[in-house]
Amino acid sequence: LTLVTDTGEKIASSHTHEVRLVSNTEFGERFAFDMNALNPRDVTLFVRVFQKHHVHKRENLGWFAIGAKNNGEEERSHWNEMLQAQGQEITRWHVLNENVT
Repeated sequence: LTLVTDTGEKIASSHTHEVRLVSNTEFGERFAFDMNALNPRDVTLFVRVFQKHHVHKRENLGWFAIGAKNNGEEERSHWNEMLQAQGQEITRWHVLNENVT
C-alpha cells in the first residue's frame, strides 16, 4: 500500500505480513495513515499485490488505485462512499489491473 499526494509525492507506505505455503490467502489486516494535515480528496492509495515464489523474486499480480486518481468507476464509488462514512469501515473487493504502474 502506498499513499501519495495528487502531485505524486509519497506520503506513507505499508505492507501485509508474508504468508507461506497457503493457497487462497485472505488478509484481515487493517492499515491506518495519519491524514490530519491532508485533504482526503487530494490523495490516492495505490494497492499492489505480489506473489513470492521459492526460486523467483516477487511476481506482481496486479494493482488498483483508489482516491483522487482512481483507476475505475468502482474505485471512485468506493472512495466517495468512504469519504461520506464518517469513520465507519467500508469494505469492497476490487479487480486487479494487470499492467504494471
